[in-house]
Amino acid sequence: MVGSTTLRSGTIAACGFLVVLASCSSSTPESVEEVVVDPAAFCQNLNFVAGPGAPLARLDLTDPASVDASMNDLRSLEATAPPAIAADVVVVIAALDDLLTALELPDNRTAAEVVLEQTETLTAAGLSAQALEDFAAQTCLLDLDPVVRPTPTPVTTDDVAPA
Repeated sequence: MVGSTTLRSGTIAACGFLVVLASCSSSTPESVEEVVVDPAAFCQNLNFVAGPGAPLARLDLTDPASVDASMNDLRSLEATAPPAIAADVVVVIAALDDLLTALELPDNRTAAEVVLEQTETLTAAGLSAQALEDFAAQTCLLDLDPVVRPTPTPVTTDDVAPA
């Protein structure tokens, strides 16, 4: 799928944005109602796919193997996606796949132009990604977008000169 080494730095930023949003998504089965799913299995898979050791966490858009591994991980969520979130899984994965495909086309468009052309799709993907993030937090008790806060350094009076 992705193999072009001509990806520009703007491409990395654009895809990085969507990849972060899509860190818990895939495509849906043809008939979600016919598939019996266990939300715990989805949560476990989601935790693995979005975890720090997953290919997604080490995604390198200039490396086709890295992109393929990340996309395969995201698509693996399809089999376990509960009906309540399956449609959002489809939207996020489809948008990311479309964006990556458009970015590797051999034309003269810049990454910014490609992203601009994909605005409507990316907006829908952002809404679906937010729904996935909310599902992960409420159902799986996972924080897919943790805020890293620096550890406060204790201040001692030994370092302060008397006034």
